[in-house]
Amino acid sequence: MKILLTGHMSYNLMAQFYPLLKQQLPTAKISLYGLNRPGGVLTKADYDLFDEVIPPPLIEHQNIRRGIFGLKWLSLIGKKEVLELIKSLFTFKLKAAYDILYTILIKHYKDEMNNKQFSRFDIINIHYLSKGNLGQLKHINEKHKLILSYWGSDLFQEAGKENYSVQLDALNRADAVTLHTHEMEQIFLSKFGRHLKNKVHRTIFGCDQYRLKKIDELRSAQDKIETFRNKFKIPKGKLVVQIGYSGGAGHYHFPIIESLSRCADKLKDEIFLLIPTTYNNQDKEYYEKLKNMLQNSTFDLAHITTYLSDEEVLLLPLVVDVHINVRDADALNNSMVEALYSGCFLVAGAWLPYGVLIRKGINFAEVESIDEIATVLLDFIEKTSTNYNISNNPKLIESNFTMQHHIGNWANLFKEHYNQ
Repeated sequence: MKILLTGHMSYNLMAQFYPLLKQQLPTAKISLYGLNRPGGVLTKADYDLFDEVIPPPLIEHQNIRRGIFGLKWLSLIGKKEVLELIKSLFTFKLKAAYDILYTILIKHYKDEMNNKQFSRFDIINIHYLSKGNLGQLKHINEKHKLILSYWGSDLFQEAGKENYSVQLDALNRADAVTLHTHEMEQIFLSKFGRHLKNKVHRTIFGCDQYRLKKIDELRSAQDKIETFRNKFKIPKGKLVVQIGYSGGAGHYHFPIIESLSRCADKLKDEIFLLIPTTYNNQDKEYYEKLKNMLQNSTFDLAHITTYLSDEEVLLLPLVVDVHINVRDADALNNSMVEALYSGCFLVAGAWLPYGVLIRKGINFAEVESIDEIATVLLDFIEKTSTNYNISNNPKLIESNFTMQHHIGNWANLFKEHYNQ
């Protein structure tokens, strides 16, 4: 069995998922296309975790140049490009004409190389169903089994007629579709049609048990905890409140802090805000506005902007008391799961598909509006509700949300479709 995992190949997830899948499928050849490490740079040691990592094709400039002057583009050029080329030539814009031909040929050569790479595999599993990732369907032929895996935002946030059309075409071609929860399944079927129900496989990734064990080790490593506290000047004696886990606008940093500010007279001396924005900072305008707002905040806080080591990522929830996750869309992100295991009190948006947490007995607070967060924090400080008994959360997380509990579902999915 030869499996290609492609799409959004985040090292942070694949470093956990891949070794466990290999244990379940020891005779399978499992390769990754386009591995990346958000917020960091991949090292040789990172690559060595995987049997094969296929990089996106790089085409030498000389090959393109030879193709242009060898007229290879004649059989590839479309009507639109012909018109643009003629216009450029008649206006003596030779550089523009060259660029048109260059673009045609580089796309052709990349497609040729990807077609050859993809043809080696039996199963293609595309992760995160954005329009860009689904463009890889052109490299898939009839012999391939196609598995499409939603991550969350690709179901909740990829919007518009064009995006829906691209996804629906891919879903109709797919042999299987993976979704995390019952809520995600119902949203999916409502958007794209109940004729797809037989393709649905519900399974989550889960958090690698190794990371939970590492959290346990760090919990007793007071010297490392103190070093982390000192590095970011995180005090003792205040409730440490983490807002989101990246620099994306979907974490609603501004309305959360504005909500807290309306109760600043009661909260200022009680809480310390911790705002990590170590990645997903593509929106520079948002980032600069956030930085300016935090610099002028009435609350004591730490704005974490520098890349965190793997160990520091796990130390973070150990110094946090409250984890606020009111993203506009989410599907059980590992940052939240690790926070629950570490003993953090979770404040989550009621609009998020977290029914599975409730059904498993996880205690957390749901807010229907961001304006309610300040009230929840005041109640938590005063311990006025039995909902704030979170002592069983770590055990329930370990029992239900580790990758080890769900990796068998993934392995069975690949075996089922390989044998069809």
